[in-house]
Amino acid sequence: MAILMDYNFFIRQKELSDREVEEKMEELYLNEAKYCFENSMPLFISHHFHLDREVYWKVLKNTIFKLRKIYKDKIEFITIDELCDMILSSSEPRISM
Repeated sequence: MAILMDYNFFIRQKELSDREVEEKMEELYLNEAKYCFENSMPLFISHHFHLDREVYWKVLKNTIFKLRKIYKDKIEFITIDELCDMILSSSEPRISM
């Protein structure tokens, strides 16, 4: 499962205050994380742009801190660099299409 902050959120939430954006995005992230973790699914959360509102970056950071507190001994948090290293060093056969 991947949660990517994309342009659609930004456009649809342009008229909302930073506080409203923060509440909506945090609720979305926490609900998706709960679904993933209850179903033993990996979760990838990322933002690929910054634009003119820092609220999205703030929500991402706050959500990660909350998830770490809620799931502290149940899940592992890794960075994208660590994920890339794991994939590149894996001896598992890769499927090519």
